[in-house]
Amino acid sequence: MRPALALALVLTLGLVGGHAADGPASAAPLSVTPELYTLPVDVVGDDPLSFLGLGQTSDPDIAEILFVDGPRFHWEIGTDRFVELPGPTDRDIHVEPGSDVGWEVLDPHTVRRHGSDGATTDWVIPFTFLDWGIGGVPKMSDNGRYWLVTASSAVYGGQRTMLYDSVADELLTPDGAPEYGIGTLRDSTGVAVSDDGMTVWYAERETVGLPWRHVRWDRATDTHTVLGDWPPPATSENGQWSIEQIDDELIRTRVANASTTIVPTLGREIEQFEIVDGGEVIMALRQETAVLGDAVQLYRWDGVAAQPELLSVGADGAPADYGIDGGVYQDFFVANRHGSVVAFTSFATNLAPTIPEPDARRLFVIDTTELPEPDAAAAPIEPGETYCFPAVGAGPGDVAVVNVTPVLATAAGHGTLHSSDEPAGSTSNVNFAPGSVDPNVAFTTVGSDGEICFTNSEHATVHLIADQLLVGDPSALSTPTVDGAARLVDTRRDGDRAPLAPAARRCVDAFGEPGDIAFVNITPVLASTAGHGTLHASDDPAGQTSNVNFRPDSTNPNVGTAAIGSDGQICFTNSDHATVHVVLDQLLVADATMRPPTPEGAARLYDTRDDTPIAPGETRCFPSWGDIAVINLTPVLADASGHGVLHAEADPPGTVSNVNFGVGTVDPNLGFAGSACFTNSEHATVHLVLDQLLAADTTVLQPPTADGAHRLTDTRRARFS
Repeated sequence: MRPALALALVLTLGLVGGHAADGPASAAPLSVTPELYTLPVDVVGDDPLSFLGLGQTSDPDIAEILFVDGPRFHWEIGTDRFVELPGPTDRDIHVEPGSDVGWEVLDPHTVRRHGSDGATTDWVIPFTFLDWGIGGVPKMSDNGRYWLVTASSAVYGGQRTMLYDSVADELLTPDGAPEYGIGTLRDSTGVAVSDDGMTVWYAERETVGLPWRHVRWDRATDTHTVLGDWPPPATSENGQWSIEQIDDELIRTRVANASTTIVPTLGREIEQFEIVDGGEVIMALRQETAVLGDAVQLYRWDGVAAQPELLSVGADGAPADYGIDGGVYQDFFVANRHGSVVAFTSFATNLAPTIPEPDARRLFVIDTTELPEPDAAAAPIEPGETYCFPAVGAGPGDVAVVNVTPVLATAAGHGTLHSSDEPAGSTSNVNFAPGSVDPNVAFTTVGSDGEICFTNSEHATVHLIADQLLVGDPSALSTPTVDGAARLVDTRRDGDRAPLAPAARRCVDAFGEPGDIAFVNITPVLASTAGHGTLHASDDPAGQTSNVNFRPDSTNPNVGTAAIGSDGQICFTNSDHATVHVVLDQLLVADATMRPPTPEGAARLYDTRDDTPIAPGETRCFPSWGDIAVINLTPVLADASGHGVLHAEADPPGTVSNVNFGVGTVDPNLGFAGSACFTNSEHATVHLVLDQLLAADTTVLQPPTADGAHRLTDTRRARFS
């Protein structure tokens, strides 16, 4: 294994490209000591800044960082990517990712609302009986209208949860609510208010000394329902694990089989805990230290060991002498979704050799990111063999998006990418023949061991190159059946077994609900002459884009996407050039968080045949829709063999590829990128046709590493055992 050790960088202003690098969830944690994280000069300038605190946002890969008398940033945990947030920063201001509103407590009776355009609106509490003022504004509805306020008054003898309507300028007090409400921002995981303000989730207790409870207030009926103890159970980002605190114990549950485990906490008081993809638990536990006495230290439990591992430890093995410090947010630590990067602030003097005294709160990062490396000799995949290898940046249950390129085949054949937990099934992702280099994108769920597999057909030996392009959120992307992909139609065997006539349209039932997006592997075969075809919703015409190209004797599959029509169907429309058979295998169902770029569906982004060809080694960028654009790339009119890669403008092209081409070939493939660029190899000039099929949010699809795509395996060079 090759650990990417903890960062020791210096913070600065601006936006630096990159994404949080997540290691495979199956990797055991490394005992990497914390590294002092200093500030890049181009982000915050030359003046040294002291950290006021950091807090986890609703995106597990993003933290909010606050400085004393300095700027605020959203920070991709463990990387040098920063987005500066608007507004003054010497007070407690909070903006969730994707929201256009934030809040700031100016004084005990005044709250300032921040908009994404920099505009501010002050709200002065009009209720004089709140003599102690506002303790904070833990949550707002997503549309920014309704605020949950922690209001304090001698009348209550403490704090009380209240709902404020910022449009009507009205403070709504729950009738019958107990006198003690939401505690601190650290406890805001289960606190929320709906966009219509009619449902509120919050914490309460009857009086000091009694336990907190998680409560739902339904305003329509003015009922308060106790949902359970506080804090509510937390769930890993991939939905595979949950954890909750019961009395002084942490109980971890594997969702799939409801099996539970008591997390070893050493009998210490639990201040904060998180469950991450893969089931590891990160905890802030209160304990005694030699210097400070009572302090909080950071621990990680890998799910197996009898004791948790101390993370807030110096190079000499001693715990942080001043512990870790929550700062203004009282978040003692933040972690990315896999727990491979954990950050915390501390006044400790023994965590780095250059700290003279506890004069400032400093940021420390522990990075145990691992990229798997093959451990066996190079060898082709034998006929009928199943070859498994680790995914990167994805935990069990996540969706791995992989570019699969079979090469050096000894005969014609096909292969299937699938989860290590499931057999290959009857579908396929790639076809190959001697001399062919026809990549295709495949999607599969990562197995419980963190691996994915490629199963070769019985026909030939073949080498495999697999490049992981993205990690998909399993709550938004799912396989059509419990066994994975499903065959929708094979016109060679179904119905009248007749090929599609020129310009014919064939519609089939798809898995999913109307409006969902179907990802389908399209394999045109036995074409009478050259042509192309388009996958589309049954409610819409085929449009001007295409998904596959074919010619006599070719078997070149490609993945297409289509919204499922109101009748539950998707359609394939043949061009008017040739007869052709088609095999459609549905790979995924995606919910409405992924959508076509236009109301009419796919859109042509660029056709260099209207401009100039892309020269050898040239990078050309073009606009697209959404955070992540799903793009069909078709290289044409190449003057020699070569390849190319689609990548984000902020990321290097790396060592992976999306398309291969040669003289006379027309072999499209999918690519994924935000602010997209195409970099040509050094071998040939080539024209490129780019059709955007979908736009996706980064909450649904994310690159597997900080540099984007990652090569998982190339059996020509080495294999995993």
